[in-house]
Amino acid sequence: MAKKESSLGTWEEVVVDFFEKRISESALFKARSSLEETKNKIQSEKDPKKIERLKKMLDEKHSILEEIRTRAPSNEIRDWINRITDKKNKRAPIKESHRISKATHALKFTHTSANAISVFIEGNASESHLYITTSSFHTLFPDFSHNDGALISISRFLALEMSGISIFDHITKGNFDFLKCFKRNESELEVWKAVFTQVVMPDEKINLAKAKQLYFPTSKQKEKDDYHLLIPLFASSISQKIYDTVKEYDLSHKRNNLFQLKQQISFPNVGASHFGGDYPRNVSMLNANRGGIGYLFSSQPPTWQSRLKPPIYKKSLFGELFNKAIQIEVDYLRSHLLLGLSIKDPKRKVHIEQWIHNIIDEFLFYVASIQNLSAGWSAKDDIRLKLEHQYLLDPYREDKNFNINRRNTDWQSVICTDFSRWLNKMLKGTDKLFTPKVEHDRLWKNLLKQPLREHMELIEAEKKRMVADREEIK
Repeated sequence: MAKKESSLGTWEEVVVDFFEKRISESALFKARSSLEETKNKIQSEKDPKKIERLKKMLDEKHSILEEIRTRAPSNEIRDWINRITDKKNKRAPIKESHRISKATHALKFTHTSANAISVFIEGNASESHLYITTSSFHTLFPDFSHNDGALISISRFLALEMSGISIFDHITKGNFDFLKCFKRNESELEVWKAVFTQVVMPDEKINLAKAKQLYFPTSKQKEKDDYHLLIPLFASSISQKIYDTVKEYDLSHKRNNLFQLKQQISFPNVGASHFGGDYPRNVSMLNANRGGIGYLFSSQPPTWQSRLKPPIYKKSLFGELFNKAIQIEVDYLRSHLLLGLSIKDPKRKVHIEQWIHNIIDEFLFYVASIQNLSAGWSAKDDIRLKLEHQYLLDPYREDKNFNINRRNTDWQSVICTDFSRWLNKMLKGTDKLFTPKVEHDRLWKNLLKQPLREHMELIEAEKKRMVADREEIK
């Protein structure tokens, strides 16, 4: 079995693990892949005799993998290092002009033909930040930018870490102890040192013709031409953080699961940029790991209704109650109810209630928006809106008979019942695959009852304050 990263205590173990998982042409990688394939066959096989044969085969493959691990440092890993550092070999991936740089921001994202110029910025999350920047994070996984896609395996090799220090960092400090376990002799080690020192790019800020340049004026006097020359660089490390986060909370993945104890998180309107075309490895190591994808969060301002109108000519306020946020919550709840997520299980019921509360929040937001319109809009003679809905949406209406009836009617129960009917209709959908039961109807009503009461208590308190203010003025 491959050792877990936390148990890798020497550079020999770290590099062997790297070959086993990332270098596809290595014997280690092939032996591990064969072993994993046998494991999968055992899991899918139902015939006991075949399972027994597969288990014996698995034991043999374990022994083979362990034997290859033991030999790897002195043969295939040493051979690989010799091959990439052999300057006489024209096919060697490292050429005289090749450079690899450690980066949080890389120029290659701006222009893939640009040299591997980059900037590395340390995080400093202890400071206060008004905006999310690279320095806002405690830790960011560094990217490695190279000027030839053939260097991708070498970039990944330089990114290997032990005790939080990468091979790249050791090379820049002149420390080559990580290579000693693979050397045949000192002269071989000296060749390796020279080539790795050459390929690690120094931290030099230089300008290139293929970089985008912005001339930013710094002088307040028109006759002066003082300016800063700014070069925008893509924040690859932040892009990796965003990519990992989106993947972790991918809604499509979670919808394939019957039940999740974790909090459900979604990212609406996420966009994606693609870097490097068919060859994302030509840009950088992390870009290759992401398949060239960089996710973009929406920074669009909220889309407000140009003019909010009360539902005067609707029989029910729920005829107007629909937006994208509600649709997402209803679709998500419906998908889980169709999968059999029961409200009888207390643990699962908690999550159903949370989705319903999200829908209730949207409902009460709409209610508050209508309540903030000019009072008395419901006094129209040709109004079609249900009277109980008028009591909810036009609470500041100054009409004696209207307010007496409002106080003496249990209109909030009617609202809860209508809410339940509306929600059940939404959950049924056009395909009518979900059939609400009595317990669903009862739960939807009960969940709205308290938030609606608390909302209206605030309204009544506001009305009393307004009356008191008017009396004080008199």
